[in-house]
Amino acid sequence: MHKKSYLTKLKVIKNDNGDILHGLKSTEDSFENFGEAYFSNILKGSVKAWKNHKKAVLNLIVISGGVKFVVIESMPDDTFITNEFVCGYPDDYCRLTIPPNTWFGFQGIKTNNTILSISSLPHNPDELERKELDTFNYDWSIK
Repeated sequence: MHKKSYLTKLKVIKNDNGDILHGLKSTEDSFENFGEAYFSNILKGSVKAWKNHKKAVLNLIVISGGVKFVVIESMPDDTFITNEFVCGYPDDYCRLTIPPNTWFGFQGIKTNNTILSISSLPHNPDELERKELDTFNYDWSIK
């Protein structure tokens, strides 16, 4: 089981008729199980935060636009570390893996932003926790 969020650069196969974008293989370390896949859109400047999946592993891929992900990693001494990851296509094509019990949020940084979420479990509202935007001391202003 994953303990820390991490970024994986993904392969883009250039094609004159349209690029082929790698997503996730069942043989990769970030693959835990398949529960469901869904797409989320987020507008430029909008923020969707904070979420915590108690059991699911999420693999997040920005298939268009650009998205800033903010991940709150808890440390053994009960402190927190804030990590930022920017993903997008075509500039920063990658996959962000978020393990269970990890608070995260995200913000659209380009005009049209679409995220593919591949979850190890089917959606279950009892498995998901949410907190208000001001719960963690983070400045969401676009820099």
